Amino acid sequence: MIHLPLMASATLVVVRVLGAWLDIRRVEVPDWLSIAGAMFGVGLNLFLFGVRGLIVAAAGLSLAVCTYFALHLLRMVNLGRLKVMAPVGAIVGPWNWLLICALSVVLGLSIAIVVALSTARLHQTGATKGMVVREFFQFLPPFHKADKLSLRRHNGLIMRHGSVIAVGMLFFLAITAVWVRR
Repeated sequence: MIHLPLMASATLVVVRVLGAWLDIRRVEVPDWLSIAGAMFGVGLNLFLFGVRGLIVAAAGLSLAVCTYFALHLLRMVNLGRLKVMAPVGAIVGPWNWLLICALSVVLGLSIAIVVALSTARLHQTGATKGMVVREFFQFLPPFHKADKLSLRRHNGLIMRHGSVIAVGMLFFLAITAVWVRR
């Protein structure tokens, strides 16, 4: 885990909170926010750390793009989710991006279970997601056996990706704040 300067942390919070709000409100993240966030992240890293910062920002952006493009080819996510994570990779770099991504998965799963339990839809949502995961580990596309297994076409719970990433980002910033104080 690499500590972020205050300016990078503030940029990350502004880009992600605004992105989460727009994702919830409009069900999409606008292109201008993603492009501006990625460009500002690369420029900020170049300004703060020089050429090394440019390399770190490019690596973080590339990791985000490659990861979400591979998930898109497997038809697990749409490319709109790439617009959510690309600026994060450009601002924080590859190692911190992986940590934010892992935190978002763990926290998003926890939130989804609580919401599914509270709405009594756990069985339907869990069965669909479980079958998708099983197909994934068999190296088959999620919709291989039935179209209803496509993550894009089911009646289970759908959480906005921008808000889950914002929660993961806030936990990341809290962890780094505690880590630096030690």
